[in-house]
Amino acid sequence: NFSAYEATDYSPVVFEAMECLGKNGVLVLASVTEGDREHFAGGKINLDFVRGNKLVVGTVNANREYFEA
Repeated sequence: NFSAYEATDYSPVVFEAMECLGKNGVLVLASVTEGDREHFAGGKINLDFVRGNKLVVGTVNANREYFEA
């Protein structure tokens, strides 16, 4: 199994980590990536996540003021 914690602020790393997850893997996203990237293998990722019972979860790594914003 492969699980990961991502905090790079670079979306290609996020999608690469999603593709590397093992069955029952968990990916924790702790950064906010740029929103201008549009091309990724959404269908393949979706299929792999459903069949592999994988999970991606986001977390805010900030104080309360930034969390509420």
